[in-house]
Amino acid sequence: MTKLNLGCGERHIDGYINIDFKKSPAVDRVLDINNLDKEYHEYSLDVIYASHVIEHFKRDNGNNILKQIYKVLKPSGIFRIAVPDWDAVVDRYKDTYDLEELMRIIYGRPDAFGEGHYTIWTYGTLEKDLKDIGFRDVWEYDWRTTEHSYMDDFSRAHLPHDVEAIRTGKFDNHRLMSLNMEAVK
Repeated sequence: MTKLNLGCGERHIDGYINIDFKKSPAVDRVLDINNLDKEYHEYSLDVIYASHVIEHFKRDNGNNILKQIYKVLKPSGIFRIAVPDWDAVVDRYKDTYDLEELMRIIYGRPDAFGEGHYTIWTYGTLEKDLKDIGFRDVWEYDWRTTEHSYMDDFSRAHLPHDVEAIRTGKFDNHRLMSLNMEAVK
C-alpha cells in the first residue's frame, strides 16, 4: 500500500512517504506538489493525506493540485484533507472580536515563504470542489480516529490554544478550527 503525506513540514508519519518542498528530518522526498502527476503514475497511490497545505496555494493552483491527487489515486483510493474551517473562523471571531487573531488565522504567516493562506473553504464548498473533480463519497472525519491521530498536526487545531488540552487530547471547551474531510475516488 502506497501512502503520501503531502506538505509534511516537520511531521513524519510512519508508513507514509512524507513529502515537502523543503528538506527537513521528517521529509522522505523533496517535491513541489504542483508536479505530483509528473512524479507518480495515474492510479498508483492508495492514500493521500494533505493537512493544512492546499490553502497555501491560490485557488486555481490548489484546484489543479486536487485534480492531480484524484488522477494519481487508485480507484477506491482515499484522499484525506485538512484545511482551515471558514465557518469555525467566523464563529470564533463572533465569540472574541479579536481582529489580530482573525488576521493570523486567515493569512497564516505571509512573511514566511510558503506559509501564507490564499484559499478558504466551508464544508459545502470543499465537498463541492471534491465532487466536481470526481470524488464520490465525501465526509467529515474525526482526527482522533485516523491512523495518524498521535500526530500533533493542524487537523486537530483548537482555539483557544491550550497546552494542557493538546497534551491530554481533551478539547471539550474548545472549537476545532480545522475542516477535516475524506473522499473516495
